[in-house]
Amino acid sequence: AAIGLLGKAVSVSLWAAEPETAAAMRETLPELAGALEAAGLMPSGLKIRGGVPEPGRPTSGQVLDSLS
Repeated sequence: AAIGLLGKAVSVSLWAAEPETAAAMRETLPELAGALEAAGLMPSGLKIRGGVPEPGRPTSGQVLDSLS
């Protein structure tokens, strides 16, 4: 998952390795948007992507939580 927050605007990108999982997740995007709005946020970009994201390096100023 990649989540961006600027003020009250929030963008969310989620990855699913399996196409069936990605399709199921895409069906729930309206529910996610509603939950974010109920929390006082403004969804500005909600995406479900297939496959596995390439590992990236955090840039200066990013907060990163990681489980190893």
